[in-house]
Amino acid sequence: MAQMDSYCFQGSDLDRAAHLRLQTAELLGRADARILPIWRGKILVAGDPADRVAWLEPGQPGLGGRAEDTVFLGLEDGAGAAALLALVRRRAA
Repeated sequence: MAQMDSYCFQGSDLDRAAHLRLQTAELLGRADARILPIWRGKILVAGDPADRVAWLEPGQPGLGGRAEDTVFLGLEDGAGAAALLALVRRRAA
């Protein structure tokens, strides 16, 4: 199998919840928030082989991102479920 240099998310079941888009700081504070780190266009993956997206809890070592560096992706399984966010490194930390 050829190595993938980029990933494309499509066909997601996420509730995009556009009404929450500007509430990133509050969403980061939710107990059920999960973060997908993105660095230089690459996402963090897990497993052996690395075959799944690695969602992390806020406060994990190395995340330290600000709300301005975070993009709200949506709610998993609709209202009341985990808030999924992407931490995008735009500049050196």
